[in-house]
Amino acid sequence: MKQKADQGKRNLWVLVGIIVIAAFLRLYKLGQESLWFDEGWSALIARMDWASLRNVLLHQSFPVYYAPLNLWVRLGDNEFALRLLSAIAGIVSIPLLYKTAEACSSQASAKFAALLLAISPLHIWYSQEARMYALATCFGLGATWAFLRAVRKGRWIAWGAYALLSALAFHTFYYAAFILLFQGLFVFYLVLRGRPGGEEAIAPVVTRELLVKWGLTQVGVLLLLLPGLRVLLAQSHEGMWEWVAGKYGRPTLGALAQTAASFSLGDTWPGPNALRWGTLGLFAILFLAGIGKFGVTRDRLSFTIRLDETILFLLSYLCIPIAAVFLVSQFRPSYLTRYLVLFLPPYCAILGRGAAFLRPRALAWVLLGLILLATGVSLHRLYAAEQKEDWRGIAQLIEENGTERDVICLIDEDASAVFGYYYRGPLPVIGISGSLRDETKIGAIAGDLASRYERIWLVMSHTNNEAFRRRLESETKLEPSGTWTAIGIQLALFRVLG
Repeated sequence: MKQKADQGKRNLWVLVGIIVIAAFLRLYKLGQESLWFDEGWSALIARMDWASLRNVLLHQSFPVYYAPLNLWVRLGDNEFALRLLSAIAGIVSIPLLYKTAEACSSQASAKFAALLLAISPLHIWYSQEARMYALATCFGLGATWAFLRAVRKGRWIAWGAYALLSALAFHTFYYAAFILLFQGLFVFYLVLRGRPGGEEAIAPVVTRELLVKWGLTQVGVLLLLLPGLRVLLAQSHEGMWEWVAGKYGRPTLGALAQTAASFSLGDTWPGPNALRWGTLGLFAILFLAGIGKFGVTRDRLSFTIRLDETILFLLSYLCIPIAAVFLVSQFRPSYLTRYLVLFLPPYCAILGRGAAFLRPRALAWVLLGLILLATGVSLHRLYAAEQKEDWRGIAQLIEENGTERDVICLIDEDASAVFGYYYRGPLPVIGISGSLRDETKIGAIAGDLASRYERIWLVMSHTNNEAFRRRLESETKLEPSGTWTAIGIQLALFRVLG
């Protein structure tokens, strides 16, 4: 008994250490870089008064992220404060993954899983972004842990927690619906199984009582989702996410491979791409060890897949949502890495299981060491190099060099959210649609600006439409006076002649 208690204390302290590492990596340089385009919308909503916020919460997406963010920034609305909510959600995800992985495997695999998520470049990236992805991932993990407890124990409090956390996850980001999909399909599998599972079973025999509780819980979840479903349907009719189709198109099988690379090393790998794909092989070995068993003899290497119920649960958590998004995106493209980060935790759980079960142990430790080294390379790039659009620098440059007869033109006009967060100068700001290509309208706008102002600051971001810029360059009354570039931003100055 004492030995078991001592082991429990050691595991607790290991988890605490992993959480400390996760907190450091997510808080380090949290506010150093400028907000980027999407974060500008978070900042805009966070600064709204109650009447404006109420309209957003009733008619726009993701109220469970924007509502607490609006309250959060009453303590401060600088970059650090805006991103801190995501950082905390990322930190809380570590113990949630530990408990989920422990329920699906062992304490050893849970520790490795928590460590891999703690140092994950992709998870750290979105834990340092003032957007909803880290919070939705946290709620999705919480809902999955509650689901496990509910199907095992059958207690109403667990079912209630599952319903509440599922609704919170959905209202934070709609892709949480795919987690509900995987859980529903897993219940269907448990019904078909119809017999007691072995030692590694997720749940005992599925009884009529458990099915009744699950069914009633689904009704409750649906009722909680109705407000968000209404908004989602309305926005779908309005062309929500059509920009994804225009910019990225339908995903191919290569997109799945890219997702695996992003899940493993993030998107900040600085070295040769071939080395990145080679390093991905280290993760593949751990992944295979998580779903099967390697056999090594003097003359050959064998591999046997062992799909026990716990690994089937984790694979379903990982693969069913991603496959569903992939299939849906063939008709309505919506496949982006940041939308899929909700399904990163089961990937880390499978890797953690592989690290715990791989034999010989020396091989497991060598693989983990190499993975930590490769992850460190990505993290060094994440922290050392500029990663986000420098709207802070662009706004400061215009403030320092603008004169009273200048005007600022933003293309695309939606950049006004992030530009307005930084720009404090007196110059008028005019937004122009990034899709505007009508030469008559472009000519009228250019002529009007040339007649009213002495200089035009043209700021272009998140558009490949050069029509307005080409018109300014062709205007005989205008003379280019300078250009500046930053990540994702082009800045040009035009002077009116005469």
